Amino acid sequence: MGLLIDSEKASFTLDPIIQKQSVISDIEVEHKTSKSKLYYLKYPLQKGEEYLIIATSRPETIFADVALFVNPKDNRFQKYLNQSVKHPFTEKIIPILADENIRTDFGT
Repeated sequence: MGLLIDSEKASFTLDPIIQKQSVISDIEVEHKTSKSKLYYLKYPLQKGEEYLIIATSRPETIFADVALFVNPKDNRFQKYLNQSVKHPFTEKIIPILADENIRTDFGT
């Protein structure tokens, strides 16, 4: 699985087609709303007793987490910017970073 994040654009590439040596961008994907289960995980802050609860519909990608992103304009998470959390399974320390493309009307 490949991941290309271009902070200058709102589109992200995530699904490589290995056989064709190509990738599908969000522009080429037809988005369909569907019901799926959300899985909730606690990511403890590196320092202190607090934790962030993260929801995902794709638990198979959890082990590949290298950072948590929050919208810097979302007051609920501003105090966590530039802090780090401990990955709940690998215990690797990962940063909490800002991205204005994160939706503030979805999530916990």
